[in-house]
Amino acid sequence: MIRRLLVGSVAFLAATTVAASACSTPGGTKPADTAPPSSAAPDKAYREVEFTTRDGERRKGRLFGNGTTAVVLSHMGSPGASQDDWTTFAEELARRGYQALTYERRTTFGEVWQDVLGAADHMRGAGADRVIAAGASIGAMASLYAASQPDNGLHGVVWLAGVIRNRHYDFQQADVAAIACPTIYISGDKDAYLAADDARKLHTWTKNTSQLLILPSTRHGTEILTQGDPSSAPLTKAMSDFIGRVSNGRGPAC
Repeated sequence: MIRRLLVGSVAFLAATTVAASACSTPGGTKPADTAPPSSAAPDKAYREVEFTTRDGERRKGRLFGNGTTAVVLSHMGSPGASQDDWTTFAEELARRGYQALTYERRTTFGEVWQDVLGAADHMRGAGADRVIAAGASIGAMASLYAASQPDNGLHGVVWLAGVIRNRHYDFQQADVAAIACPTIYISGDKDAYLAADDARKLHTWTKNTSQLLILPSTRHGTEILTQGDPSSAPLTKAMSDFIGRVSNGRGPAC
């Protein structure tokens, strides 16, 4: 089984070393989600929303765009990382006719998958009939773990610079191979956490359902998008095109 290692709120970049590669079944009745009236100024590209996680906690986020396909964007765990790191990509998805939800995830990294599934539930309630989980670093690991859970309601996974094993998640080949929906595994070729090696391995485990993209970059995760990396444009295109194929396809849910 995919083993989830529970620890306290330890920053991912401080907890993971270059040599140490890596990244509850829902129960009970959760309160109904409510989206408060938007407090966004008219020139903002998003609406402020709140949603309930699968384990009953509340999260605040930003909802971009409209459409019947939604993408849940989970951010990294490094110091200073936030939902802002996904803003430019969320705006791009909105221009392409999709909904995109960014949010401030919890600091207990081993439980972020509960946020992912709660966000997906919220998006289905907002009219989405296909939901894709996309994440960077710890957000990638949480997204893939969420896709391995029963009744996850997901239709695809974008994995950007996660790792197979760290202090919070431990992915096993049989469990990853059992995820039926399309996935794309992406990393910079010189990612300091050896994420490219793990992306290649995950693709090997899931060749019938996955794509692999290794970009020329030393940056980690959404740093490729936010720090002027030359690979920003091809990364944006690859993720957008993958989401488009999942949106237009009739493939199985995860």
